Amino acid sequence: MAQKRMFDRAIIDTDRFMDLPMSGKAIYFLLGMEADDEGFVSYKKVLRIHGGNEDDVKVLTAKGFLILFPSGVVVITDWNKNNWLDTRRTRPTEYKKEKTLLQVTEDKMYVLSECVASATPEEYSIEEKRREEKSIVHTTGDFSLFWKEYPKKIGKGAAEKAWKKMKPPIEDVLDAIRVQRQTDQWLKNKGQFIPNPATWLNQKRWEDEVEVTINPKFAKYDK
Repeated sequence: MAQKRMFDRAIIDTDRFMDLPMSGKAIYFLLGMEADDEGFVSYKKVLRIHGGNEDDVKVLTAKGFLILFPSGVVVITDWNKNNWLDTRRTRPTEYKKEKTLLQVTEDKMYVLSECVASATPEEYSIEEKRREEKSIVHTTGDFSLFWKEYPKKIGKGAAEKAWKKMKPPIEDVLDAIRVQRQTDQWLKNKGQFIPNPATWLNQKRWEDEVEVTINPKFAKYDK
């Protein structure tokens, strides 16, 4: 059951809000009704559903009622003042990337974190690019560790594609490989029955519960 959405009169009764055009006020209320439990929403989605003009979004942003992100997502600045939602029923926003760029003031307003607020648009774009590149490097580095540890070196391209899709926890993956490579299935016939790495990843085999019973006959086998 959805929680009620509210609008604080201390905000909408101000001259700042009263001076908005009627279309801007309407968009503000619609964004508030469509936003998720933490105040984030795609403004373009709202405009597609209900109609409206992007200029109104720009005005709301300029007046400090919204914070607009390059992704097209907005957050309602006074969301935490407008709404007193039951935290036990609150669903975390899916816009985690945008949320990391914010902080909440003592009077419960969303503001851009200092490093983002002080950046020029060019610097902001560069910082976003660095975040993305860092994520790619981290993913690629983890795959290299997996590939080094996995005993069956076949279909590296497919395996890397599966890795980027699944994004598994590297520590769990490495622990699982070290356990599973001691099983009869992986040891016998010189590893003939070891799954291809892409298959192993796509099937989340690092989550398998494995009982290790080492047959002395195969104990010396090592990839």
